[in-house]
Amino acid sequence: MTKHLHITWFLLVFILVTTGVKAQDYQGLRFIKKDRKKKRYIFKQYNNLIIIPVRINGSKPFNFILDTGVGHTLITDPSVALAMGLPVYRQIDVAGVSNRTILKAHISNIKTMQIYKDIIAERHYVIVLEEDVLNLSGYAGVPIHGLIGYDFFSRFVVQINYDKRQLTVYNTNKFKYKKRRKDDIIPIKIEDQKPIVEAKIICRDDKKPTSIKLVYDTGAGHALLLYANSSPGIEVPDKNLDSHLGATLSGNLIGKLGRIKKIKLGKYSLPGVIASFPDSTSYVSMKQFTPRNGNIGLGLIKRFHTIVDYPRHRLIIRPNYHFKKPFEYNRIGLEIIARPPSYNSYYIAYTRRDSPATKAGLRQGDQIIAIDNKVIADMNISEVYGKLYDLKEETKKVIIFVKRGEEYFLATVEVSKSL
Repeated sequence: MTKHLHITWFLLVFILVTTGVKAQDYQGLRFIKKDRKKKRYIFKQYNNLIIIPVRINGSKPFNFILDTGVGHTLITDPSVALAMGLPVYRQIDVAGVSNRTILKAHISNIKTMQIYKDIIAERHYVIVLEEDVLNLSGYAGVPIHGLIGYDFFSRFVVQINYDKRQLTVYNTNKFKYKKRRKDDIIPIKIEDQKPIVEAKIICRDDKKPTSIKLVYDTGAGHALLLYANSSPGIEVPDKNLDSHLGATLSGNLIGKLGRIKKIKLGKYSLPGVIASFPDSTSYVSMKQFTPRNGNIGLGLIKRFHTIVDYPRHRLIIRPNYHFKKPFEYNRIGLEIIARPPSYNSYYIAYTRRDSPATKAGLRQGDQIIAIDNKVIADMNISEVYGKLYDLKEETKKVIIFVKRGEEYFLATVEVSKSL
């Protein structure tokens, strides 16, 4: 599955300092049973996002995205804080990636935050957006209430098995690593509470490998995002497409898609990766905070079994079932969004200019009823994306039945050739 969502945040304040929070009052996440060595959990995955259950002050489970690209725990749905009666300690400003949008948020405190049944934090400070600008629920196809990243990964060693959708969470002090034959250990640096890895890329056939710094970002659905010209070897391939790359706090992220020759992560090389290249105006503020060249998203990350070990500054990766699958992208040129309350009605959120979808007469706001004679109301959003995007090379067309206003019609979408 190609990228459908890209999440990037930069906070304008240092939370613990500006709120006067005392370090001794904050204990962080831990196992409820102090002598527990490890615990295995099943996670849900929608639209290339890892979803875990989080309880706030003994509430029902809320859906949080497990996102290494996020520092402080973030509640993106302000109705959660309102319903739970969470206190407001300080109003803050949150900057989007382009510095053109300043959003309002506030700092709050959760008496207890519980993840699954065994992990808890007491007196946990969070950031609450005052408006759900990202509409993560619409992109994930299920209600999404927040994101958690550094606060979780910094406290545990976390093994992620994407084939089985399993998280194995280890007590950091009791974790003992046993090397397996195909394992590779990759050093990471934690900068601005985000893991940074080094990789080598070749964007074009006539270029030499270039070493670059990338955020390892489990909250980004794409495979690879690169800032063009941030390094001499990063160039947009000649064959590319203008595209909508995702959603940020500032709004839509616009740029190009292109297939690079290869990326090398540790000892493993992956050829023909589809890379996103955002327009330079879309990432002005990114370069101010952390000098890096882009990020690796779940479209690439999920090709490995991974152990994320922040305390020891390393990733341990091993290829899995997905490793040799070709990298593909949205060849028909439309993106969908699910609408509440049931999130089983799907609408076109965006159509790429001059794409097969646009040429077939499809528009933003059209409701998709069926794809290739299959009614989609009983499908989750990942299944719908699969029917639209996971197309065989020989697929020539997709038949989409849509509703526009009070009218229904069939659109025959001629599938373009892959980049």
